Amino acid sequence: MEVRKFGTQALGLASLCFALMVLGSIVRTTDSGLSCPDWPMCFGALVPSMDIQVFLEWFHRLVALCLGILLFWMSVKVIRSPILRVVYSKEIAFALALFLFQCVLGGLTVLRLLDPSVVSSHLLTALIFLSTLLWMWRRSTYYQLDTGKHYAPRTLITTRLLLTIATLLLYLQLGIGGMVSSNHASLVCPDFPTCFGQWIPPASFHLWVQMIHRFVGVSLFVFALFLALRRKSGLPLLTGLAIRFFAPLMAVQIVIGVASIYYALPLWAVAGHHANAVLIFSLLIVGTMELYLTPQLKRGGSFGKTRKSARSVAEGSLGREHLASGPWKGAP
Repeated sequence: MEVRKFGTQALGLASLCFALMVLGSIVRTTDSGLSCPDWPMCFGALVPSMDIQVFLEWFHRLVALCLGILLFWMSVKVIRSPILRVVYSKEIAFALALFLFQCVLGGLTVLRLLDPSVVSSHLLTALIFLSTLLWMWRRSTYYQLDTGKHYAPRTLITTRLLLTIATLLLYLQLGIGGMVSSNHASLVCPDFPTCFGQWIPPASFHLWVQMIHRFVGVSLFVFALFLALRRKSGLPLLTGLAIRFFAPLMAVQIVIGVASIYYALPLWAVAGHHANAVLIFSLLIVGTMELYLTPQLKRGGSFGKTRKSARSVAEGSLGREHLASGPWKGAP
């Protein structure tokens, strides 16, 4: 029960991280990133005089501070609880390190005047941090399961590989999108799908990063259709949902991206584009995690044997008193 509760809290923290990332895109779109010229204060004060841009940047920092406080509170819980130390000690240490690194990047974003490489690193680190929190959430479901090696069906191994590739490709695409935005290359190509009527534009960093972003986006949509067509039965629930919604959400993503071009980056389109991208990434990363966490039976084995083995692992490492709240309650 304690591990499950902690996992739910990790999901809540991941939701706050998601909201913070969307807020960050709004800060960037409204050119509010330098509205507070110093860091960590804002005009040398904890609560500065406000206009809309100052408020957005200040509120972004405030939400980040709240997330850090909650993460520190969860770290204290891990230190104080023997069972949480066994399950989460590495994950919480990694999350803390990522958060501290993210704070440094946030400060450098301001002090280095929105340097594109720093801004993109800030986004990519946030995605790794979000993934860590989601891993902690899903691991709370499987923490008592057998950790031995098993033979997985070939179709499941293939699906896991394809989802891993899709997740990594989407992570790359988000990084490219960050480069497009931070280099102010969003509107360098005024048409779609070509750029000034050409599939291969003249040699220019801004033109090429925009076209690469489009090419990878369309490739992801085709990949999503392929995954949907070959979707197999017997997949974990969250994996099946990730595959089912991957293609429709990618279609929405492309439509929002085109609207951003033809309507000259309206706030709703830019924020929606970023929020939908992070949502797709979250679905894919969770769906992929399920296939790495879900135990598979050995060929010729039985669920009962795996169940007993898992009970033995849990008793040896966590103590019999914790089994009453786990998935093995009542197991012989």
